[in-house]
Amino acid sequence: MFKDSRLVQRCLVVLPLVWIFACAVVNGDACVGREAQADAAVKDRVWQLSRFDAAEGDESFSIGAPDRYTLTLLADGSYRVRADCNRMQGAYRLESERRIAITAGAATLAECGPDSHYSQYLRQLTEVRQFEVIEKTGQLKLITGKGQLFFDHAEHESP
Repeated sequence: MFKDSRLVQRCLVVLPLVWIFACAVVNGDACVGREAQADAAVKDRVWQLSRFDAAEGDESFSIGAPDRYTLTLLADGSYRVRADCNRMQGAYRLESERRIAITAGAATLAECGPDSHYSQYLRQLTEVRQFEVIEKTGQLKLITGKGQLFFDHAEHESP
């Protein structure tokens, strides 16, 4: 009888731990599934910049010709950017909790004109820390230390 009671005690300790672990794995997979969906929602799409909302100061701007300010995150971890009359390409990395790191890459740096926002756009892109897909509007929001870039989905990349 003594042996049986020790077995019961062990089961009472081990079974709840197994249950907790099983629930953590199931919920963890659900979280991974949501992150994978968010990752897939931003990749292999052309995004057109609509505006930058600065956290402070008067650096906010809206884009009158969104097709001239695009971002495409490719599935292989590379990206392509159009910034008015300039282009940039490089690498990015999606991490857990909707974190993203965009590494500055090769870029043309022509002067596009007095009303261009190319330099602000390129600078903010390399400072992006997180992303969010806004389900209600379908927009992509990239969050930097200085504000937020808002993108709309485009059907195709402009020349």
